[in-house]
Amino acid sequence: QSIDLMKLREIRALNLSNNGLHDTAESSVVATIASSCVLLEQLLVQGNRLQSLSGLELLVNLDTVDASFNRLVSIDFLRKGCPQLSRADFRGNAIGLLPSSSGKLCGKKARLTHLILYRNQIKNIPTDSFLRDCPRMEHLDLGKNRIEKVYF
Repeated sequence: QSIDLMKLREIRALNLSNNGLHDTAESSVVATIASSCVLLEQLLVQGNRLQSLSGLELLVNLDTVDASFNRLVSIDFLRKGCPQLSRADFRGNAIGLLPSSSGKLCGKKARLTHLILYRNQIKNIPTDSFLRDCPRMEHLDLGKNRIEKVYF
């Protein structure tokens, strides 16, 4: 039986880790969650088969996301929003490029302090990466990637 997320509109933390979640051509798991659980502050979806986090930018109260060990190739949603996001774990995916700066996530009021991108496929950190606009960053893990060039 499936859960009707529309009935969980007040939920603040959701753990769907280590399930069989996967996106389909018709719908994104995260977009469905974001449209239903609008007050969500913590989302744990590690250990699934998600290919996209599209829709995550709709969660304006989101503080923590763990989407490690999925099949993500991009974290471009970070360019669109998530102003309250302080901790993000994307280790063990297939992310190859970091999004460029847009000023929406990282700026004077941005809260991102911990970002884990361990064991992905990142080859370089370009000068226009969103990382350059994250003044509160305390912990950045880029270990076990394919980084050849770093520009800050």
